[in-house]
Amino acid sequence: MSRTSAPTPTDAAKRVVPDVGEAGLIGQLRARATSRLTQRISHDIAQLEQLRSRPVLRSPEPIIADRAQELWLLLSRGRDTVARHLDAASRKTSELRASLRALSPAATLARGYAIVHLDGGVILRDAADAPAGTALTITVNRGSLAARSDGEIAEST
Repeated sequence: MSRTSAPTPTDAAKRVVPDVGEAGLIGQLRARATSRLTQRISHDIAQLEQLRSRPVLRSPEPIIADRAQELWLLLSRGRDTVARHLDAASRKTSELRASLRALSPAATLARGYAIVHLDGGVILRDAADAPAGTALTITVNRGSLAARSDGEIAEST
């Protein structure tokens, strides 16, 4: 810290003793700061009291109970909806399974029909495609047998 000397005793006194105007300004600023801080605290306390007086914050149990009841109802409806959809899908699956069984080649063979194949596994659809001596495989409900075409075409009714 450097020491400087004042040229006169009056100047030295001015440097040591604070200015009365500055002291007044400091007092005013301190009073304003105190007032502002007091206002802010009062405002914040009022806001807290307002929040605490709300029914939700004062007693949340009824609201929670209402929401729990709503949730239970929604879950119940959801379960019912899922169960109905599953039942409908199960019925539809059963219907499709029955249709598949009725339309399957195995069901056709079980009713007494046969499937005739040419060599190479091609299904015979026209008797004209099996001239005399053509090797045939005839598949019936329980197994298959080998045959040869005699070339005669019988008229169907």
